[in-house]
Amino acid sequence: RVTPATLIPRPESEVLIDLLHEGIKFLAKDSPHRLADVGTGSGCLGITAKLEYPDLLVTLLDKDRHALAVGRSNAKEHKADVLALESDLLTSYPYTASIIVANLPYVDKSWERSPETEFEPAGALFADQRGLALIFRLIEQAPKRLISGGLLILEADPKQHQNIIQSAQKHGLLLQKQEDYGLMFTKIV
Repeated sequence: RVTPATLIPRPESEVLIDLLHEGIKFLAKDSPHRLADVGTGSGCLGITAKLEYPDLLVTLLDKDRHALAVGRSNAKEHKADVLALESDLLTSYPYTASIIVANLPYVDKSWERSPETEFEPAGALFADQRGLALIFRLIEQAPKRLISGGLLILEADPKQHQNIIQSAQKHGLLLQKQEDYGLMFTKIV
């Protein structure tokens, strides 16, 4: 379910779940892992991760309480046992995660975009710095909240990828895979 407080899930986001399937194989098998879905909106990424990997300890994070309420409702509807916390990116996240997944606003206001975006919240679409402001902030925060070898999985327009990769490297995150709109990084020890 989506509301005017959330984005409409798009096929580009499915790549993030594909990257999760690839990356989770490389995490230690002996303990439960935490996943933070940052900017969760409707919760589709975190809920899907929980349903596909029931042992994951999933937290849905969003700074918009209305969007977070939609995520909670969807989790309940799909019987996904997740925690939902109001948080500006990772600022209120109290754990160390094995995986951070995020589909943050990455659209620059000057870009041409599809008509359905007219019905979506501007705060969930647009970001400053040519669409990269929130992604850059998350990249700065992620190493402090990830286990060694943990994964950061992001969605962004492919024309932004090189800038994101450079920023991630400066913060100890190594690119593991780049596919369509998805990027997967590993925290370097």
